[in-house]
Amino acid sequence: MRPGETILYETRSAFNDIVVTGEHGGLRTLRFGRDSARQSVVKLHDPSHLELDYYAFTPSFLAFVPDPENLLIVGLGGGTLASFFHTHLPETAIDAVEIDPA
Repeated sequence: MRPGETILYETRSAFNDIVVTGEHGGLRTLRFGRDSARQSVVKLHDPSHLELDYYAFTPSFLAFVPDPENLLIVGLGGGTLASFFHTHLPETAIDAVEIDPA
């Protein structure tokens, strides 16, 4: 965990130890274990915020399909990408699938 993070939720699923933390400034982070890498980061009240570097490349598909009718997200995580695309593509039908119900 990073300095300033506090644990908001912790559970064990069939796949991982799930830890959700909060930070000053409204960041919520999903980790698979207390000392693991950040899997997903959401900034409360700002669905356009993409905290992790790999998120920055995801919208690049819009260069090829600028107005998609449907979008499938495999791996919901913290819902960061689903929220981002729902904000920027409100007319697009978005489905997200996640193997871990926890």
